[in-house]
Amino acid sequence: NGLSGRYGSCQPGSNRRTDWICRTNRSKLRPQLMERKCKTGRFFLRCLRGPLIIAVRYTFPHGSLPVRTAMRSFFEYCRCTLFDFDFDKKEKEAGSRLITIRNMETSYPQGKSFRIDEVCFEKGRITSILGRNGCGKTTLLRTMTGFLPYRGSIEIDGKECRDYTGLERAQKVAYLPQIMKAVKMDVESLVEHGRFPWHGSFRRMSVSDKNVIENALEMTHMTSLKARDLTELSGGELRRAYLAMVIAQNTEMILLDEPTTYMDIESQKLFFEIVRTLADRGRGIVMTCHDIAQSFSLSDIIVLMDQGVVRKTGTPDSLEKYRDDLVQLLGAAVKRIDDEKLMYPYVLIR
Repeated sequence: NGLSGRYGSCQPGSNRRTDWICRTNRSKLRPQLMERKCKTGRFFLRCLRGPLIIAVRYTFPHGSLPVRTAMRSFFEYCRCTLFDFDFDKKEKEAGSRLITIRNMETSYPQGKSFRIDEVCFEKGRITSILGRNGCGKTTLLRTMTGFLPYRGSIEIDGKECRDYTGLERAQKVAYLPQIMKAVKMDVESLVEHGRFPWHGSFRRMSVSDKNVIENALEMTHMTSLKARDLTELSGGELRRAYLAMVIAQNTEMILLDEPTTYMDIESQKLFFEIVRTLADRGRGIVMTCHDIAQSFSLSDIIVLMDQGVVRKTGTPDSLEKYRDDLVQLLGAAVKRIDDEKLMYPYVLIR
């Protein structure tokens, strides 16, 4: 209510500005870091009468989200990340391995086998697995969640995957498959299923459980649809409802199999804002995707697979130079072009 013009605050009429927030005890926060994490423009912060009242100057690029949407995203980021988060702990944990795979082999009853020599997935990172159809992307995700037997080693938080019980594994890793059914159930009941690994399906929801569910619904913009039946939702809304369920599961790692299927452009933008926020809060995100430019633009780490084998792993910038390999593995290469008229900085090239 206090936002107007170039500057605004949480309290209308409040114009007392102290030092820049990045010169206070939040010195680890840099304006360019905020720009990278918010993905909606450039924000600069000032403290107003204490740490929870802020003024914002927002510079939005051409073609960005509407300013109201950008501000809502920004204040949600501030509320949940800046003021309720331990920066030292985040810097220590971000990038730490949660899942490590070594010499892993798995196969389907039909006889097709897959082998992964070594790959790891980290907290606080978005990792995209790319490859042609049938290369083993979904198989890798299903094996990490315990749906497929394997030989070799898959360590989840320092413990072998097969040594976890089903409930223990569900407290560590959440999995959202590619195909989801619109069953006869309302959205809120679906999201409640995300709490079952923590107390079973017969115990009453506690106040803490209800808060987690409400936060998941709010984060995915599904609060207004929580009483709606799943059969009445569009394809994009249905995927957001299931995403709210895995967020409510409150695991350190979330596995997403082609999550933007059936989503229009605006829904995809919203979805990746949510995923980026989750990663910024320390959760690891591993997803498969067929949109190469989108994956290179929005991911921290890229894993390239071919015929059941991990061929290359690295940051988008480090893999961009391997154009011949990208064409061979994916059918196209990428090039970074810094043009604010483009939706994504990476574009496909031959």
